[in-house]
Amino acid sequence: MRPRHIAASLVVAFVATACVGGAHGASGTATATVVGTVSSSGCPVAGPAAPPCPTTPATGVTISISDASGKEVVRITSDDGGGFRTQLAPGHFTAKAIDPPPPAMPGQKPVAFVAVAHRTVHVAVPIDTGIR
Repeated sequence: MRPRHIAASLVVAFVATACVGGAHGASGTATATVVGTVSSSGCPVAGPAAPPCPTTPATGVTISISDASGKEVVRITSDDGGGFRTQLAPGHFTAKAIDPPPPAMPGQKPVAFVAVAHRTVHVAVPIDTGIR
């Protein structure tokens, strides 16, 4: 093979390898991007015709993400806009607020979601204030 053809083959191989890269974890497995928001709402409802309470972003809230077996795989804190972002291996997960600030009720319910390789999943984690 001529040196020119070898160089061209190496360039093609390098570009092909870079394109296959995508989002991968430390072990080289494909990952999913999880983009979430944490919000709370709660205001006394005046009656059935009253408008719904607005939601507000919850900042600085710790979110625990657990796999299907219940094992925590990541713990992350919401930013100033109530958002969070992480990478996960594909699978079934739950996300839940851990000890959110008052007036949140204890024992927040987890939110189930599925992470799919090379995809972005949006997760909304509500904080239950108990105010209805």
